Amino acid sequence: MQRIMTLSQAIPAPVDEAMEDYVPLLQTLAWVVLVAVVLFAFRRELRDFAASIRRRLDAGSPFEFGIGQLASVKLGELRQLPRVEPAEPGRQLLDATAEAAIEQWSQIRDGIKKESRNVYLAHIIKPSAIPGQRYDVYVFLVGAKDADLSQVEGAQFFLGRHWGNRIFDVPNRDGSIGLSTSAYGPFLCVCRIRFRDGHEAMVSRYLDFEMGPLLSAPSSAA
Repeated sequence: MQRIMTLSQAIPAPVDEAMEDYVPLLQTLAWVVLVAVVLFAFRRELRDFAASIRRRLDAGSPFEFGIGQLASVKLGELRQLPRVEPAEPGRQLLDATAEAAIEQWSQIRDGIKKESRNVYLAHIIKPSAIPGQRYDVYVFLVGAKDADLSQVEGAQFFLGRHWGNRIFDVPNRDGSIGLSTSAYGPFLCVCRIRFRDGHEAMVSRYLDFEMGPLLSAPSSAA
């Protein structure tokens, strides 16, 4: 009886050994499937990142991987933009044939400044600790030059459907007029400024995340 049990216990051994031969193969297949799923899920981000690297290399700029390198790639792209120099005080950088066009552009620019009374929207972002959100966003009114924010009674902010299409009415709190939120993507903010004398002005700003990579970039010594 003991001999029969010993033989029967010995029979499955070759099967177990055969299964062990397939374990490395199954592990390799699992990793391949996992990598394929990750690549598919982040295909758009990887494509954009690869395009940024290619443009940087085509421009002859070196590229290194590391913390803050996304910011370096972005700055490398922006350095290729045409550069315009500010004019010296009292100097006009235009010819006689451009005077009519400059007059038209100046009227448009001055009209915008007059309508908003030199009060505009600004925004700041920082990495968010809220799950599912990329950045905390602070959007607020700022005054340019001699603009007096004490003349502003308050403002209404409209952020769109992701905020329930609600209109956020914000009063002037000692010169602070704005709100904060969190978002996983950039969005457009429309604002109605209400002045104490009854005047109203509509302004808008695209609350982008373009400065995001710079927030984690290492500072360079001066």
